[in-house]
Amino acid sequence: MFSFMLVLFPTEESFDKYYQVNIQEIFILKTMQFLDYVVEFNSISFEGSCIETIIYGKGSMFQRGYSYFCSEDVFEQIDTFYNKEYESFNSNKLNFKNQNQILFNHQLQPQQHSKENEINLFISTMSNNNNNNNNNNNNNPSSKFLNRIYCIYLVLLESLSIRDRGFILPTNYIIDKDVLDYLDNTSYKSLLYLEQISSGGSNSIGNSDGIDDNEKINLDSLDFKLFYQILIQIQLKSPKNLQELNDIFGEEIIIKSQLIWDNVKNDFGCDIGEFNDFELFSNFQDKNNNLNNIIKEMKKKTKEINSIDNRIYLVENDFIRSVAPQAYEYLKPFQSENYPDTESTINTRFIDNYHFHSTRTIEPDAFSIKLKETTFKNKKHKQRAEDKSVGTFKKYADSLNDPRNILIINKLNPTKEELEKERIKKEKEESKKSYKKQSTPTSTPKPKNERDKLLENKLNNDKKRYESELVDCKSTKAFLKFLNNFDLLTSLPELYLQYFDHLISFLVKQREELVQEKKRKTLLERKQQSKTKTLIELSEDEEEEIESSFELSVKEKSQFYQMIQKYLRLFITERSKVLTPKLEADFAKRFYFISKSLIGLPDLSNFINDHWKLKQAKLDESDVGNQQLKNSIEFQLRHSPDTLIRNTGSVEDSRVRHFKPDAWQVELLDIVDKRESALICASTSSGKTFISFYCFEQILKESNDGIVVFVCPTKALVNQMYAEVLGRYEKNYQAINHRPSNHKMVGVFTRDFRLNIETCQILITVPQCLEILFLSIMNTHFIQRCRYIIFDEVHQIASSVDGAIWERLLVFNPAPFLALSATLGNLTDFHNFLKKIDPDRKVSLIHYQSRFNDLKNFFLSQSPAKDKNSYPTYSLEPLHPMATLDQKRTGLSDISPDLKLIAGEAIQMYQVLKEKFGYEKVKHLDPVKYFANIPNKQFNLEKQHVENYQKELKQFYTDLPSMAEKRLVVKALTSPNYNDKLKFDWVSDITNIILELQKKDLLPALFFSFNRTQCSRLAQKVYHDIIHRNTNPNIIEEKKQLDLAIEKYEKSLGRALADLEPNDPEKIELERLRAKRASLDYLKPQFGNLLSSDIDEKVKKVPLAPALSQGIAAHHSGCDKNYLRNVEYLFRSKKIQVVFATSTLAVGVNAPAKSVVFLGDSPYLNVLTSKQCAGRAGRRGFDNYGNVIFVGLPKQKINRLLNSRLSNIIGNSVVSPSLCLSLVSRYDYSTNGLGSKSINSNLEKLKLNEENKDQEKEKEKEEREKEAEKEKEHVADNWDDEDEDKNEIAVADNWDDEDEDKKEPIESTKTTPATSVTTAKLKNLSSEDILDVQILKKSTKSLLNNSFFLGNPLQVQFQFLFSIDYLYRETYLSRDCVPMDNFSGIVTHLSYLEPYNFSFVSLLKGGVFDNLPTNQKDCDNYIIHILSYLFCVQKIPSVYVRSPSILILPPLPPTILKVIKEHNARLLKTFSTYLYIYNSYLKSTNDFLPFSSNDFEQSQKLTTTTTTTTITNKWNENFKDLKPSTGNFKTGDLLSGIFKVSNLKKLKNILGSNTYFSTRILPYCNVNSSPVNSYLLDFYKHSQKKPLIEDNKIKESDLWTLLKDFSLILKVIATALTRRNPDSPISLAFSGVAKRYIQKFSDNFDY
Repeated sequence: MFSFMLVLFPTEESFDKYYQVNIQEIFILKTMQFLDYVVEFNSISFEGSCIETIIYGKGSMFQRGYSYFCSEDVFEQIDTFYNKEYESFNSNKLNFKNQNQILFNHQLQPQQHSKENEINLFISTMSNNNNNNNNNNNNNPSSKFLNRIYCIYLVLLESLSIRDRGFILPTNYIIDKDVLDYLDNTSYKSLLYLEQISSGGSNSIGNSDGIDDNEKINLDSLDFKLFYQILIQIQLKSPKNLQELNDIFGEEIIIKSQLIWDNVKNDFGCDIGEFNDFELFSNFQDKNNNLNNIIKEMKKKTKEINSIDNRIYLVENDFIRSVAPQAYEYLKPFQSENYPDTESTINTRFIDNYHFHSTRTIEPDAFSIKLKETTFKNKKHKQRAEDKSVGTFKKYADSLNDPRNILIINKLNPTKEELEKERIKKEKEESKKSYKKQSTPTSTPKPKNERDKLLENKLNNDKKRYESELVDCKSTKAFLKFLNNFDLLTSLPELYLQYFDHLISFLVKQREELVQEKKRKTLLERKQQSKTKTLIELSEDEEEEIESSFELSVKEKSQFYQMIQKYLRLFITERSKVLTPKLEADFAKRFYFISKSLIGLPDLSNFINDHWKLKQAKLDESDVGNQQLKNSIEFQLRHSPDTLIRNTGSVEDSRVRHFKPDAWQVELLDIVDKRESALICASTSSGKTFISFYCFEQILKESNDGIVVFVCPTKALVNQMYAEVLGRYEKNYQAINHRPSNHKMVGVFTRDFRLNIETCQILITVPQCLEILFLSIMNTHFIQRCRYIIFDEVHQIASSVDGAIWERLLVFNPAPFLALSATLGNLTDFHNFLKKIDPDRKVSLIHYQSRFNDLKNFFLSQSPAKDKNSYPTYSLEPLHPMATLDQKRTGLSDISPDLKLIAGEAIQMYQVLKEKFGYEKVKHLDPVKYFANIPNKQFNLEKQHVENYQKELKQFYTDLPSMAEKRLVVKALTSPNYNDKLKFDWVSDITNIILELQKKDLLPALFFSFNRTQCSRLAQKVYHDIIHRNTNPNIIEEKKQLDLAIEKYEKSLGRALADLEPNDPEKIELERLRAKRASLDYLKPQFGNLLSSDIDEKVKKVPLAPALSQGIAAHHSGCDKNYLRNVEYLFRSKKIQVVFATSTLAVGVNAPAKSVVFLGDSPYLNVLTSKQCAGRAGRRGFDNYGNVIFVGLPKQKINRLLNSRLSNIIGNSVVSPSLCLSLVSRYDYSTNGLGSKSINSNLEKLKLNEENKDQEKEKEKEEREKEAEKEKEHVADNWDDEDEDKNEIAVADNWDDEDEDKKEPIESTKTTPATSVTTAKLKNLSSEDILDVQILKKSTKSLLNNSFFLGNPLQVQFQFLFSIDYLYRETYLSRDCVPMDNFSGIVTHLSYLEPYNFSFVSLLKGGVFDNLPTNQKDCDNYIIHILSYLFCVQKIPSVYVRSPSILILPPLPPTILKVIKEHNARLLKTFSTYLYIYNSYLKSTNDFLPFSSNDFEQSQKLTTTTTTTTITNKWNENFKDLKPSTGNFKTGDLLSGIFKVSNLKKLKNILGSNTYFSTRILPYCNVNSSPVNSYLLDFYKHSQKKPLIEDNKIKESDLWTLLKDFSLILKVIATALTRRNPDSPISLAFSGVAKRYIQKFSDNFDY
């Protein structure tokens, strides 16, 4: 059972069109029988400007929504509607549309409060409650009592301000069932009353007349905490007279309550008793709660809340002020006056200048390459490692590219000066040649050389060979094979004419013989049956019938049509002058005969006749009744769609080798040449990646220093791109530089593999590692060298895992870029975002939607076995796209733009439309008329023409006026087998399914299953099934005999076997037996044609390797990387044909297939994934179509996959505390001049400065006290001196607002020991440091102002300043925003594991590791035990067995949980404070009451007048200890009782509907005492893989990755601790456990 449901209802315009009346309200009310909340999404605006939601809830608490109560009679009405008993259904009672507009519209104007409305509401409430109690008020004392409470409640609602009723109701308060029922009925009746007054109608309950629009009730009446408080006070104090009641609430409150009661009593119609019936007040006691304890709890909570300090720490420096100026200014009034002294405990600056995996220092100029021969010689071992890597990828690279086409670069492109010199030189040479040509006499023709003679001899031999074959040619296939080959057409046209003549005579003669034989047999049969001797003859009709029965089949006609089509395109369309006009006319005569007599296409025959003027009679192309005869247009669409012209605008371009680029690709070439940026959205296999290689080539030819970065989403794609670069290019740096060089062409950077990062020109990496480079101290030189960044599969920005990193990279990147994707939903919005990042950078949009190879959809249906001895049968049927518009189940009546009809499907739909609606209605869609104006339409239709035609067909369907007509079309296009029985157990019969696909020539195929374990199991199952089927039982016995014979031979020879000569008879016989035995083990591959040598030696040890021998493989992220590389190579080489894969194969990996098969349903199979996977089908140059096959998926799921739009990208929250710490550290590094000199010398100076600081101060005091004072003043004045700073630090401190910053002097700051270096060094920045600061400021400012998710930059700036505040509170930053070395290295280098990086550091700072066990084993176990709760956490096994593993980790000690809990509390307190401040900024919405939308300030004024204050004096006096006094809470907090945020659930309750503060940016750790799988600790203890898989239930495919990641985490932690303090016990302990754990991992995994 769910407690929360999200529902997306259609817009108002389409709602009435597709839904029955009231269905929305009925659905909500019906659903709330089972759910606590229903959230209705009306509309979602793109950039986060508004997400309008309506939240219905049946509880008294609300989450960003409003209370909603329903009584039993409402549900009865709903059930009646669902049972279709329309006669007794009162739909008006459930029509809440007007009411919804009042309750849930945030834009309503403030409404006035009306006393008469209160009375009417009270009357309706009492009426409802009395009716629900059998109209007998006397029999229900609780109702009597609660009516009086409700009367007081109404008066207090009018009299009290929101602030005065902001109670905290304890969670342990148990509400009586009678009270709940009363409030439920009260709420429902209130809503019905509100419906009536909202339309200005009269109130049917009570005596009220029509109510004016200005007198509408205050909808904030649903504040039941106030009701509960009144109830608690009366039950607690049990007033026995009027004075005691006055003492509780005040005399004025009780008097008003009595007046309302008396008014109701007079108008109600029956006796309801007196208000002051104190017997009721004293008798109704609370049996569920100890009210004294409840009050104590409320007072305690109130006291805690009143002590909350909602002030912030505005940590600042120039960097903070410049990148977040708006938020900084707004937050100034909220900053605290007292700041904690973090510098007193931490006195060391954090410098992030070392590699995350080792203590080796990063050199700032690592990307500033120096061509030194010594450097080259000293790194021979690195060169050998690179050569080995290149060799490993060589075969893999050859499968991606033809090695003969490799481009070797031995020189760079010439400069402008060199080009000018070359032009002048060419002009001189041409002038010399022209002079020589004029003076040289005409030469005589040269005699034929040897080459010409050889060509002539070859031509004569070919002519003789084909002439001899023509004599023996007895099959149509042989004729067509020759005629479809144009190689000899120019040289031997007469031979082609002979083939045509022989073909025609062969077919005519064959047909005549068959006709005559049929006639003879028919006459003979009739003669035998006839008893008379009269002459028997066939009628003309019978003869025509016999002749027509021997017409060519459709397949044969298609073959002849395609042959003629090729010739016509050669002679007419391509205008190739290969033959003389006379010869063309001779060919045309043959074409005419074939099209007329053999194929039967009169329009094609007439076209040939007219074009070549053959003077034949014009054939009739149509008959009466608008029924079209056979025509070439329909024939092309139906029977020859493969030969449609795919006109992509391809042109010759000298910039591209080996192919003609399409028009959109030429546009991309121009963009790269101009060094501009582009967003490219093109379908899979359309050729969008080619522009990446053009980029590579241009940069390699341009210089030796430029870098192109290629960003891949997965490591598998990194390997592929690395291999592609190796296979395409080779650059000889030594030849270019004329000396040895340390330049490398290509490099790789992932977290577990690094190659040539600093010295390469093509860097292939993943997003996480590119972000490391951007934030590294090396980034200045890196960005200076960076020429282009290419983001492949950029739609990964929508990923919940690393989408924020993609977005940050796009914003950080200052270089031109190319963003590639095939699946972007909101393309225009994303393009606008990219343009907004840098307005000065032009970003073009290239959108190419066409696929070169269209996709055909199929579904597999199962017919059950007829009996026990038979097997189920399978039927593979085509799935028409329009069949997915099944309105009965899925409601998909609109056609998705991505739903396309191929040629055959389009003509099929036309035939259905013509059949259902008549020719007259669809005659404009008749293909003959539609394509009438297209030149050469009889043989030269283009694919684009068909795409336009199918759009017209879909538009006709969309415009059909009724759903009934649409259903007729859909039903006619739907196969009877496309039903609800498509989901079946396909796993057990997967082998038969694959064999069926093999029979239909649908292999090679990719079989997608979204479970890694299942992929491996399916591959193993199919392999064993094939081996079992193809193994002869007799062979098994023969193998046994041979094994015995070989064993006997070896035993008889014994040791003498080693001394035998190769030609010894016994040795020869033994080798013969062994060879025979080995031959029996070989089975020809069932799916492919690979040899044993095609499988790499490293791969043969992998468990899945044997399946490769039968052409079967698995592909997922859990497989060995060498195995995956081998599988991809074999599949591309067509050596294996069956691959079971997860979606990782579809993310950019080059693995084109003939078919893609989806095996079963999965929650991971969505529209985006299905389009990526299906894009692999259809190999350009091999297949005319790609096949997409659905196996075992329900019909409704298939419909959604094929006919749904891609989801929109909404962006991410890009700011995090880890990122902020890295940014501040980078700024501090550059502004202190640490980047301009060697790091070691700077560190020594810093250390020396800290050691001698006290001595220097004493010396200054003793010797130059006055001079020191003056110097201090001078330094302070210099900070404020505008002219002096203008020249020295203006560039460093200003980025976009240079003029503005010049006007504002930089404030003087009080320096601390950790920050003293900052002030001293700012004035001496080198040009490199200045540039570094510029880049950092611009990137950060862009990040905070260009969020794709948040429309308002101020929200991002608030989150940024919150992160800075949090870092300061946790002592990572000083007061002046200097990074402190308080385990900051762990935070920054484990940022991808946030929030657990902060949680781990909180444990370090909390002393959890201060007293480690002295025993090494116990110490290691203790550390791994704690880390296992934070990193790489996995679920516990469901079944416990005896095992060397402990399976479940022991619980964490309470002291550890306490440290984490305290860290979370500090975090939430800080974040909620910023959230409250931001909510105060949103005055337009948050100052309105949540129900009525009344203005909060206006409500405060109305309820704090002199009269009202007098009325509520007693109340405020009695309840001052029960309500918070703080003013930093918004209206919703006061109504809901949420003040102190102690967990994430409460935090989400205070998130406003227009507040996009994501909880993802919080380093909040959910570690608790829940059980955790102990596999990490178990592996360290017993070092066995098998128990981890079988007992701990860790997936085999995940085990290597998890242990590898944990080993890397240990290494990062150990490195950071060692760098901070190498001699501390904690550093030594973590270094030791990291070393030992990594060693165990290396010993157990050899790949």
